[in-house]
Amino acid sequence: MDLIEDKIKNNLITEEQGRYIAAKYDDFVERFLKINHTSINFSGKILTYNFVEGVWKFVVSNLDVSHNNRMYKIPLVTIVAMESDTDKDSGRKKRKLK
Repeated sequence: MDLIEDKIKNNLITEEQGRYIAAKYDDFVERFLKINHTSINFSGKILTYNFVEGVWKFVVSNLDVSHNNRMYKIPLVTIVAMESDTDKDSGRKKRKLK
């Protein structure tokens, strides 16, 4: 988007053309993500993990990652993942605010 704004500021394209380009880009990305799927496989040794208030944290050693037929080896990595639905009970009692 910065590139489009720069072109508008430099009078290389009009604002209307910039909006058209941005809309076409958004449409393309949405269609691309619907038809292209990818998978990532990984394995490693979990050194530590914990789950607090909907957030998982893993420390993993010797991580092997396979993505698009390529293998990557990572000696040590921290993975943090959050629950997507924050309205659900995360398995712990939450303190009521007064």
